[in-house]
Amino acid sequence: MDIDPQTYLMDTTLIEQTITEKTKCILPVHLYGQCVDMDRVLDVAEREDCAQSHGALFKGRKAGSMSDAAAFSFYPTKILGGYGDGGMVVTDDEILHAKLMRLRFYGMEKTYYAQEHGYNSRLDELHAAVLRGKLKHLPQYIARRKELAERYDRMLADTGLTLPKTMAGNDHAYYLYVCRHPERDRIIDELKKRDILVNISYPWPIHTMTGYQHFVYRDGDLPHTEKAAQEIFSLPMYPGLTDDEQEQVITALCEILK
Repeated sequence: MDIDPQTYLMDTTLIEQTITEKTKCILPVHLYGQCVDMDRVLDVAEREDCAQSHGALFKGRKAGSMSDAAAFSFYPTKILGGYGDGGMVVTDDEILHAKLMRLRFYGMEKTYYAQEHGYNSRLDELHAAVLRGKLKHLPQYIARRKELAERYDRMLADTGLTLPKTMAGNDHAYYLYVCRHPERDRIIDELKKRDILVNISYPWPIHTMTGYQHFVYRDGDLPHTEKAAQEIFSLPMYPGLTDDEQEQVITALCEILK
């Protein structure tokens, strides 16, 4: 379904009209560090994708705690990142928990006997140790991200950039700081000349990719999504970013957009 053009999260007002007889689940993606309006989602279904929202809150509830099952990514660049690829599913459903434990280990409950088709998808002990060590620092990681976001908000307010919007009820964790401008490509080129590299998350909507042509949607069907993909870009955002480095980014943008 299409997005809310202000937050880039799924437009939850479209859920019921999008559902068909083939729909198996609703998967809200808590994109860029803030949560989808879960009140509306939970009226219909209970699944979450929390890959980008470690520590984010929706009306005081933690991302990952509002559904039957929620998936987290521990890719190294995430708010809580490991030393390599990894992830986690959380659930309070005992039957689902048992199934997930089987699926990550070839579909087995005992060695060498698969009860169902599964995968080799166990988190490596070294990655787990890194994550356990970093977990206690998660609040300060998020606090620093919020500090950086507040400075961007304040210093870039009059540049013509469309800055991130936080949905009412959300506590944004700022995995990414995504801004927007119709001259996105020119701005990126000018920043590159100043040795400032920025990312586009994400330049191609899924339904426009060759690998997903089996979807019923085509170019033009999700206009807010497609328009955003042409204009969004992410400014540097990570706890290790220094004030001086951020100031260089802000100064460059102010010069480019004056």
